[in-house]
Amino acid sequence: MFPGIVLGILVVFTLTMIIRAHSGMSEAIQGEEAANWTFMKNPRRLTLGVAAFVIYQLVIESIGFFTSSALLIICTSLLVGYRHRLTVLLSTIGFLAFIYVVFVALFDRPLPKEFFLTQASNCPVMTESGYG
Repeated sequence: MFPGIVLGILVVFTLTMIIRAHSGMSEAIQGEEAANWTFMKNPRRLTLGVAAFVIYQLVIESIGFFTSSALLIICTSLLVGYRHRLTVLLSTIGFLAFIYVVFVALFDRPLPKEFFLTQASNCPVMTESGYG
């Protein structure tokens, strides 16, 4: 039910944006800003962002959700010029902790396994000692 509600809200907002765009309400509200609007101010950053998300989609199943998400957040922050490393690190940890609590602990939803956990479960030393 939850994904359906979220999808329904997105559909309503999308339709509102489409109606505003075709009726000219957006231009009337924004005035001069709409005339000078461009799709992107920095094509290089957009290209890097799209490339980062494509790479993320390609590696998420092989290295795991949390590892690939951490790498995505850190790399894209640095690529776009955000240099406060402590803030990036704390934000990444906070976001991943939130995702863990919501999806793993509360909803019990499986996420792609981390590569090191998969390797540890296949390791004979780990399984013989009772860890696997």
